[in-house]
Amino acid sequence: MNEVANRNLNEVGEVRSIHESTTIIRENEQIMGRSAVRIGQELEYIKQNKTYKQLGYKTLKEYGEKTLGYKEAMITRLCRIGREIESSPGITNIQELSIRDLAKLALIPDKRERKAIAEKRDDYNRDEFYKLITEKKTALEEKRKAEQAKIKTEEELEKLKAELEAERNKEPKIKEKVVTETVEKEVVPERVKQQLKQVEQRKQELEERVGKLDKYNSEVNNYKRKKREAENEIEQLMDYKRELENKNNELKKRAEIVQGVRNAIEGVKKNKGKVEELFMRDIKLTENDLRSIETEAEYLQEFTNELFRYVQKKRNGQSFKEADVIDVNW
Repeated sequence: MNEVANRNLNEVGEVRSIHESTTIIRENEQIMGRSAVRIGQELEYIKQNKTYKQLGYKTLKEYGEKTLGYKEAMITRLCRIGREIESSPGITNIQELSIRDLAKLALIPDKRERKAIAEKRDDYNRDEFYKLITEKKTALEEKRKAEQAKIKTEEELEKLKAELEAERNKEPKIKEKVVTETVEKEVVPERVKQQLKQVEQRKQELEERVGKLDKYNSEVNNYKRKKREAENEIEQLMDYKRELENKNNELKKRAEIVQGVRNAIEGVKKNKGKVEELFMRDIKLTENDLRSIETEAEYLQEFTNELFRYVQKKRNGQSFKEADVIDVNW
C-alpha cells in the first residue's frame, strides 16, 4: 500500500468505507487546484485498498464510471495528479491551475522543474504552456536516458577492465631470451581490446550527448527569456502608440476649434469691403435704416467681446456652460 493509502487510514487504523470516499470526492469536485489533488489522492486510496468492491464493482474504472460519472481517461489523470502533484509541495499558484494543467505537470518527473514551470503559468497562453511542458518533459527524459546509458557504459567498462585483469593474471608470459636480455610480452585477447575500444567510444559519445542536452536546455531557457522581453517591449510600444494616437486626436480637436473660429471671422473680413462700398453710395438712409444697421453692428461688437471672454476662460482652464455658447446665427 503506498504513502497516500497509508496516510488516509482513519483514526482507528481501519480502511475508510467506499461511501466516505465518495462523499470526499463529491465535496471537492466543484473546486479547482488543490481539490483536484485531493480527489486524485482519494481515487488512488480506493484503488490501493480495493474498496470499490464494497459496492460490488470489480475495478476502479467501473466504480468511477458508474458512481462518479468519470471516464477512464479522467480517472487515470486524477490518480496521476494525486500521486505526483501531492509530492510537489510549494506550488504557490495551485488554486489557479485546471485539472488539465495539473495532469500535464504531473508528467514532468523532476519536482523542482515541475514547481518552476507551474509558477510560470500566467506568462503563457494554454497552448504555449502545454508546449513548454512537453519540451521540458522530452528534454528531461532524453537527459535521463543519456545519463542511464552513460552509467551502464561505465559499468560495462569496469566489467571489461575486470575481465582484462583476470585474463592478464591467467595468461602465461612468453619469455624470449636474446643474448643476455629477457623480453616479456603480455598476451591480451583481441576480443577484449575491441570491446574496450567500443565501450570507450560509446562513453565519449554519451558524454557529448549529455553536454548537448544541457546546452539545449540552456538555449531553450534563453529563448523563452528573450521572447518575454520582446513581448514586454511590444507592449510598451503599443502603449506608446496609443499615447501618440490620443495626442493626435487632441491636436485634431484643437485644430478644429481654432480653424472653426478663424473661418467665422474670415467671413466677417470678406464682407468688410462690401459694407464699405454700400455706405459710399450716394443714397440718404432714414433713421430707421440707420438704427437697423446699428443693431447689427452692436451684435458684432458683442460677439467680439464674447470671443475675447471665451479665450480668457480657456486660458484660465474654466469650463463652459450651455448658456455660454456663442450664437453664431448672425
